[in-house]
Amino acid sequence: MNPWQIIATLRKFGNYLAGLFPFLARLADLLVAKLSRLLKHPGLTPAYKRLSENRHLQATALFFERFYWRNYAKDRLDLSQTPGEISPLLQMLFRICVLFCLAIPLTQFSPSSLSIETFSGFKSSCPHWAAFLWTIFLPFAWAAILSGTALSSRPLFCIASIAACYFLSTCVLSLPRSFSNALLPLAIFFSIYFFEYQKRKNSGGCKLGFLSSLISGSFAGIPLIALTPLRPLISEQFHLQSPLISLAGGPVLGIILSLFCIKLARLNTGFEISLRKAFAVLTIVLLSYVGSALLRGNLSITSSLALSSLNLSNNYLWPIWY
Repeated sequence: MNPWQIIATLRKFGNYLAGLFPFLARLADLLVAKLSRLLKHPGLTPAYKRLSENRHLQATALFFERFYWRNYAKDRLDLSQTPGEISPLLQMLFRICVLFCLAIPLTQFSPSSLSIETFSGFKSSCPHWAAFLWTIFLPFAWAAILSGTALSSRPLFCIASIAACYFLSTCVLSLPRSFSNALLPLAIFFSIYFFEYQKRKNSGGCKLGFLSSLISGSFAGIPLIALTPLRPLISEQFHLQSPLISLAGGPVLGIILSLFCIKLARLNTGFEISLRKAFAVLTIVLLSYVGSALLRGNLSITSSLALSSLNLSNNYLWPIWY
């Protein structure tokens, strides 16, 4: 990067931080105002005048005024047009993303590390604190995706729920089956409930939304059987092959549970659920899901599986990044 690109990047980053953390902009304005009053003090005025007339300092001041201190308010993140309940959540998510980016260089100076290995065979090491952050904020991110798409878009919700089933299932693939793995499909079914609740609240529902809920539920039923002791139990009782139970019985069970969620959401019970509540519930459920995997394995295994999930999502969604 040349000096102009570096300055432009710093300027944009500064305005980005000012948009996410308004108190930083107020603090900077306060410091500038204090400095301006200080320079107007009678004892400092002659020295300040001599410095301001120095042609080298004048050139430097013009340089920074042109490339950095210029008013770039239009580059600042503006969330004022978003609905009231969405703006606080978006600000929180963007702040977390910024803190993650700022923490990347710190991974080179960790006193302790653990070994990780992904499905693709990639082997490396990472700090313990970074592995904890992966396991915490991976379900946090998926909770935001599920609640956001359930509120905003029927087709995107269907895609997001299927993706959540697939990518989050990889977080427990190398661990023994457990009924705690049912927390993942439980989160999907709660998302379906919230999705149908929003439809009833806003438009009264439609066939496309109903179909999206059934498709989402059918995919959620697969991990409900495949990742829990239900699969060997059904196989033993009915003498069926294990893959057939998950791939055939899972969608049937998922559709049944989806219909129950749809019926429950369309009942006028007087219970109000906002986006913030839905996001909080999904975060707790998915954190419990990943936390139970951590208790049944260890941090090295769980972080390796979480990193594999991230790699899969990045590889499959590469057209979006470009």
